[in-house]
Amino acid sequence: VAPPLAALFLVGCGRRPSVERLEWTSMGTIAAVQSRTAAADARTGAFVRVQDSFVRVNAEFSRFDPQSTLRRLGRVSAFGQPCWEAAMWLREASEAAFDPFWRGVGVPDFGAIAKGFAVDVAAETTADADDLLIDLGGTVKAVCGDWTTGVRSPRDDGLAAVVTLRAGE
Repeated sequence: VAPPLAALFLVGCGRRPSVERLEWTSMGTIAAVQSRTAAADARTGAFVRVQDSFVRVNAEFSRFDPQSTLRRLGRVSAFGQPCWEAAMWLREASEAAFDPFWRGVGVPDFGAIAKGFAVDVAAETTADADDLLIDLGGTVKAVCGDWTTGVRSPRDDGLAAVVTLRAGE
């Protein structure tokens, strides 16, 4: 009796889908999306929506692109308003320790908060995806499923921590 049960257990454990990863540069850093879905069309659609979301946020907040909404208007559109308001709240709450206007002149720098906003926008556009992990320069969010990832140690090549990210948290 034991051999068939052991064989059944091993078959059940070996059926994890492979992870597909797409990596590119966005907003001055490494962007990536990972999927464990077996459906190639669904995976490709999710990858495209994440990329489009990052492009849209960059077009809103880039201080480097003269055509960005922020550079052209000195403010953001209704789309970017939640990020702007969060930045202003953080500026006030931190007594300007966090300050998008720290440069004093020129275009404000929302890079620190806009990347998190971009990940949130991408997560909203892919809420129907199966087993998706979005990463923009270390700002990481699980859209569906649980993902275990490591945090690299700043002192050596090892891991400082291993964390499990859960969708919706």
